Amino acid sequence: MSGDERATGPSVDPAKQETRPSERRWILMPLLLLAVGLVSIVLLIGTDWIRTRLVQQDTALQRAVGEMEVRLSTAHLWLEEFVTGDAIDTEEIQQGLRRAAELNRLILAGGTLSGTQRLEPLTDIELRDRVERIALQVRRFRDISERREAGFRQSEDVGVGSEIDTEFDGVFLELLADLRSLEGVVEGRLEAAHERSTFLFRTILVAWIVVVALAVSGLSRLEIRHRRAEKALRESDAQLRQAQKMEAVGRLAGGMAHDINNYLAAISAQCEVVMMTSEKGSPIQRRMDTVVSTTTKATALIERLLSFSRRKPVQPEVVNLNRVVLDLSRLLERLIGEDIQLETCLLYTSPSPRDWIW
Repeated sequence: MSGDERATGPSVDPAKQETRPSERRWILMPLLLLAVGLVSIVLLIGTDWIRTRLVQQDTALQRAVGEMEVRLSTAHLWLEEFVTGDAIDTEEIQQGLRRAAELNRLILAGGTLSGTQRLEPLTDIELRDRVERIALQVRRFRDISERREAGFRQSEDVGVGSEIDTEFDGVFLELLADLRSLEGVVEGRLEAAHERSTFLFRTILVAWIVVVALAVSGLSRLEIRHRRAEKALRESDAQLRQAQKMEAVGRLAGGMAHDINNYLAAISAQCEVVMMTSEKGSPIQRRMDTVVSTTTKATALIERLLSFSRRKPVQPEVVNLNRVVLDLSRLLERLIGEDIQLETCLLYTSPSPRDWIW
């Protein structure tokens, strides 16, 4: 393994890294939005289809009722003209009455009205009761029309003001009122269906806008969180690389510390030899004593650095701060030169520093 690999650690292929949960949510978010959009489109299409079916059904029903009203009114008018002596083809009157009865049957049972218009079987109970009552009245109107026509052919009194004429007009007016009432109900159904479809369309549209707004807000928040996570990941990676570099430096310092300790040991040994060969209390001995003391402190400092780099537990011990300051002051006095005066402030004063007790 090379020095760079020891400093930075083994490299990891980004393509082989496992997808994080936040990234999986990021991938699923567009799919969720697509699903919501498709559901909304289906609801809109379904709403339009239901509205179209309802409108077509009620429109066909309205047309059938209107045609019944026209057929019956025409039959009534032509029969009145016939009994007053006008040349009217009574077959057309019968065709109109049969067409009215056929339309009534189509409204109840369903069927093709004309062209592409088709009537579905009537399931509304109220409308069905109305149409069945109209069917009975249509049969009464048809019967009284045939009796009045037969009476006119037999020279009976069936003209204006006669008893059968009064009954004929009464049945027709009652039938006409029921047809117009049914037509009003159908128009109300058309208006209600239009209002319901409009309300449903607007509700779905508003819901879709709200969903889109929430999705955009969620995406923006997710993007912000994603960027923060990437930034935190980059910072943690940088800290990891820095820690690996420091560990590599610590290993390198550990290897160099042994050599430095060897050099310091040799220096200390040579100084001790000089101290043994020199006179006691001589300047050379004092200088050698200072060198030995300095090498001892340097060795202790290196040992502390090694303990810190190797994360070994440090054993604290009680020291005399005054003694440490005095030792450092002696070293600094030789380094700063004669033009600088060094003053120290100790914790306690005593005639002799050797008598201090900490």
